Amino acid sequence: MNGKTSDNLPYFDSVIIGAGLSGCLMAKKLMQRGHNVCVLEKSRGTGGRSGSKRISSELSEMSLNVDLGATSVCLDHPDLVSLRDELLEHAIISPWSSSISDSKNSFVGTPKASAITRYLLGDATLITSTKAHHIEKSGKEWLVRDDAYKPVGRCENLIISAPPSQTAMLLATIEGAAAQLQVAHAAAANTRPQWAMWLETPKPLNEFNDHNESDVIHRLTLETSKPGRSDPKSDIWVIQSTPEWASLHIDHPKDWIAEALIAEFKRVTQHNNHSLETIQFGQPHRWCLGRQTNVTNKTDKTWNADLKLGIAGDWLHSGDAQGAMLSGLYLVNQMG
Repeated sequence: MNGKTSDNLPYFDSVIIGAGLSGCLMAKKLMQRGHNVCVLEKSRGTGGRSGSKRISSELSEMSLNVDLGATSVCLDHPDLVSLRDELLEHAIISPWSSSISDSKNSFVGTPKASAITRYLLGDATLITSTKAHHIEKSGKEWLVRDDAYKPVGRCENLIISAPPSQTAMLLATIEGAAAQLQVAHAAAANTRPQWAMWLETPKPLNEFNDHNESDVIHRLTLETSKPGRSDPKSDIWVIQSTPEWASLHIDHPKDWIAEALIAEFKRVTQHNNHSLETIQFGQPHRWCLGRQTNVTNKTDKTWNADLKLGIAGDWLHSGDAQGAMLSGLYLVNQMG
C-alpha cells in the first residue's frame, strides 16, 4: 500500500461509502450473508437525501421532523415487496398520500425519514463525519482514507454509494475501473442542484389550486400531514425548488433564496392573508447534487468482480428513493 497505515486499523469483509438508502440496504443484505460490514458517512447521521431535520414549532412549541430531501418513498416494485412488508410490520414506515404535489400512495419513515436507514443499518459499524477521499488497493485488500489522508478502514469488498461526481473522483485513480468510471462521469453530467426549505404557517391555510404552475417551486409538501407529525396549531411545509431555478441562483445568499421561495409559496397558495413576518421559516438548504435527470437504469457494470469494487445509487436506477434501493439490491445480487 502507498503511505503509512496502522496495524490496528480495523478490517471488514465489506466497506460501504455512503449511508443513504442504497448503502444501508446493502449493509443489511450483506450482513444477512454473514459479512462484517462498515458504513462510512460524511455527514453526522444516516439517510443522505432521505435524511431528516428536527425543528420546533413556534406556535405549538412542539418538536417536529421535516424531510428536506426525498419527501417519501414508493415501494411498489416487485423486488421490494418483502422489504416493504418487513418495514410495515416493524412500524418503520407508514402509508402516506400527498394531495398537494402528487396523488399516488407512498410511504414515509416513522417518526422520520431516517428511521428507514437506521433500521436497515442494524448492527453494522457506522462511522460518521468521515469523508472518504481516497481509495487504494494492494493485493486483495482495499484501504480507504479520509480527506486528511488518514486511513479509516480496510476491507475485501468496497462499495461506493455516493453521487456520481463523488464516485468518479474516487474511481479516477483505480486501474481496471474504467467501465464504472465512465458510467459515473456520464451520470455526473446529468446531476442538478435544488434549494429546499421549511416554513410554518398558522392553521388553517386557505384552500388553493395545488396545480398552479410555477417555474420556481418543483414540489410543496405538507409535512404535518404525514403520520405522527401533526401539529394542532400550525402547518409545516417543505418547499423544493425546480432544478432550473436552482441552477440560475445556486450561489445567491440564503436570505435572498428564502425571500424568493416564500414569495412564490404565497403566490402559488394564494397565502396573502398572512404577512411575511408571521411565518417562521428555516434557513434554505442547498442540495448541490439534489436531483438526477436522464437516468438510464444500470444493472450491469456496477460490480467489478476482479477488483471486488461496486458502485450504487439512485443515479443508476430511476433517480428516486426506490431506485436507490433497487440499485443496492441488484449490486449485492451481482456479488454472488
